[in-house]
Amino acid sequence: MGDGANPNAFTTVDGKITADGSPNVKKMVEELQESAVPKLRGAEQFVDVTVTTAELLALFATPKELVAAPGAGRFLLFTGAFLFLDFNAAAYAGIAAGEDLQISYTNGAGQLVAQIETTGFLDAVADDHRWVPIISAAVLNDITPVANAALVLSLLVAEIITGDSPLLVRTFFRDMAVPGS
Repeated sequence: MGDGANPNAFTTVDGKITADGSPNVKKMVEELQESAVPKLRGAEQFVDVTVTTAELLALFATPKELVAAPGAGRFLLFTGAFLFLDFNAAAYAGIAAGEDLQISYTNGAGQLVAQIETTGFLDAVADDHRWVPIISAAVLNDITPVANAALVLSLLVAEIITGDSPLLVRTFFRDMAVPGS
């Protein structure tokens, strides 16, 4: 293969695929090479993060970065998150009214994009999960994305206590250009 005798053949040279002749093979090679390219900006992406027990117990004072800031002239458009409590042996305690998880820009005091009820979730005594959509218009009229800001997870009111289960978070987002920049 690759000697030019077969118009539908392809070869590899230094780890790169090259096509010999056929437009179909050339198209296939281009598609294979494009699939190895990272996702284009603006396309929906996701990042998986594990929040350890120690991080979860200190989440009010020290928010956990879920998605790194995208860079100058860009913003992250949050589209949802999937949270999985990987129950270990002890449920979290100290969960009071309003002591919810939140996803926001920059830090715990940043622009809110989602809120997760902790009662019945973090204090569960078995594995549990939640799907978190972008905060609804009924709760918040609109969201102003923050340029070049990370998406973080924090606790809304205060620290929780005890508990020993990690929280796995898959955050869905789009990396967008700030209009006019």
